[in-house]
Amino acid sequence: MKKFCNYIKSEFIKLKSSLSIIRVISYLSIILLSVIFFSYGKSIKYEVYKEYQDLHELPLLIEYTKAKVIDTVDQWVTYTENEDGETTDILYESGFVYYCEIMDGEYKGEYTYVVHRTEGMSIHVSSKITNGSMIKIRLLSNPSSFFKNYDTCKYINEVKYSFSASTYTIIRNSTLIALVIIFVLLLIAFSRIKGIHTLLGLALAIASIIFVYIPAVLSGRNIYLWTIIICLYSIIETLVLLEGFTKKSLTACIGCISGILVSAILCFITNKTMNIMGQADDLDSAQMWLTQTYYHIFGETKTLDLRALVFSAVLFGALGAIMDVSMSLASSLLEVYNNSSNHSIGNTMKSGFNIGRDMLGTMSNTLVLAYLSTSLTTILYYVSHYYPETIFKTEVFALMIVQALIGCIGILITIPLTSFVCALIYNKKSEWFSKKIISDDLNTNINNI
Repeated sequence: MKKFCNYIKSEFIKLKSSLSIIRVISYLSIILLSVIFFSYGKSIKYEVYKEYQDLHELPLLIEYTKAKVIDTVDQWVTYTENEDGETTDILYESGFVYYCEIMDGEYKGEYTYVVHRTEGMSIHVSSKITNGSMIKIRLLSNPSSFFKNYDTCKYINEVKYSFSASTYTIIRNSTLIALVIIFVLLLIAFSRIKGIHTLLGLALAIASIIFVYIPAVLSGRNIYLWTIIICLYSIIETLVLLEGFTKKSLTACIGCISGILVSAILCFITNKTMNIMGQADDLDSAQMWLTQTYYHIFGETKTLDLRALVFSAVLFGALGAIMDVSMSLASSLLEVYNNSSNHSIGNTMKSGFNIGRDMLGTMSNTLVLAYLSTSLTTILYYVSHYYPETIFKTEVFALMIVQALIGCIGILITIPLTSFVCALIYNKKSEWFSKKIISDDLNTNINNI
């Protein structure tokens, strides 16, 4: 423990000695910018439309609480009825009955039966919940009529229950919190103070989307404009927190902003030419209810521009990769400049292009595989239910390819622009042209005379 305390003390002393006036100014600038930005976001007012309220009317009348699964006590199935009202052998829904302890709220400490659907019309894929799991349940206002009066419902143990709750979702907070803690500890252990800067930058970027972008969109403001504003804010606060006001952060900012603006223009043109609707009409999987209900309401009421939301999704997805490339390239070229004696614009740009080619190959794979993995469930659904080539005709697949390609093109544009900016800013004016080249040109001119 004593060694650990001494280590923390030494790291604090190093941090204190590294704080220059410029570094302090950069911190204060980001704090001031963030306060103004989030204050404006808080001042944005928006209304919850009646259509949304009607959609959520039933769930909002149900009380949600946390419960612990004690035991699985039964299994149930329901069957469809024919036109004459007779029960058939065709499965309609099925699930399990759990005996649970309520863990919070008005009924904390009490026990109840909970019904959980695993298969049926309202859910596509769900698994049995294991004993000891924490779940979120919906307390029912009239529990006795949930399944008791359904003749089509059959219990394996042939017991009728008076249910007081049904499952809403499984609580996974403990695993998520553990992963966050591991990530934070490893990042700080490896990157130290820069790891803390990275976490702050990431937190501010996420907060800008939640507390500024979403209210701005719901209030009817221009989605295209606010997407660009959020991207610019995220770029500036992340890179300035990471490096302060330095040549490296300046070149990375310029290169990243250039790549994002090019991607934005390309995405806007692509949305128009490909006639992207943003509704995913052809999606027929577990996400069907979400896309066809919410998107239908958004589209019918004209409250949101669905094409503009696609624009936002593409840029936000590409932002991280473009920022990574611009910062890595700016840092690499600064190291090349500091460890080289032959300085010139041409040499710096040549080094940037050589480094950028390798970065482009790996980052392109990263983007394509990332977007492919997010759509993997949909792809598997189409391949297993339809002809494999059907997936290539869907809007979902088109959006996945558009996101990956625009991100790759943004990186491709960022590399030469960042290299050029680094060449101009890193090299002094007297070093813009290589001394060797000047000497060779002078000798050539003398020989010609």
